[in-house]
Amino acid sequence: MTQSSLSYRQIILPNKRPLVIVVVSDTHTTITNPEFNPVLIDRLQNDSPDVIFHLGDLAYPDSLNDLMQFAPCYFVRGNRDLRNSHDAPFVITCDIGQWKFLITHGHGTTSHYILDKFKYGLYGYDFTRYRSLVESLDPHANVYLFGHTHKIENRWIDGRLFFNPGAACMPNNHDPHPSFGKIKIDESGRLSSEIIYLDHKTTPR
Repeated sequence: MTQSSLSYRQIILPNKRPLVIVVVSDTHTTITNPEFNPVLIDRLQNDSPDVIFHLGDLAYPDSLNDLMQFAPCYFVRGNRDLRNSHDAPFVITCDIGQWKFLITHGHGTTSHYILDKFKYGLYGYDFTRYRSLVESLDPHANVYLFGHTHKIENRWIDGRLFFNPGAACMPNNHDPHPSFGKIKIDESGRLSSEIIYLDHKTTPR
């Protein structure tokens, strides 16, 4: 698979302001454990998002129905979704006013995924590797949403947002503090982003 063969889908979001977007990733549900973290569900009930983006590694696609009861939900395929989500794109793009979104899981092509696992084993996590990947998918975007690493990112670089909400799975030894993200575009078109921990802490930007 080459990078140019990754499937893209362009979407149109509701033309309303303020617009509240919930961003979740790496929920890792299974057929035997299909439920999402109950704190995530509680937050969605309280926050009433307009749109939900799931950034991949859902793993059990039927679980997506639980998110769709709260808002329209758009899903990109992660490396754990390759066998069971064939109709889902690898990349979603959309424009909201001045904001051009690029939404992807972050594992890239098969060759990129294998090479990155090798580099991770040698050097550990390095944000610049993922920045380079998402920029290559659409160099004209200014909001990049990605998951995969389970590492939170909420950085503005040269007027562009690089946002990884972390993993919204159930707490475990690898992810003791699961989290998700929220992006809000206000009446004037200003964009703000925050990470919300599923133990109710927040880190706004």
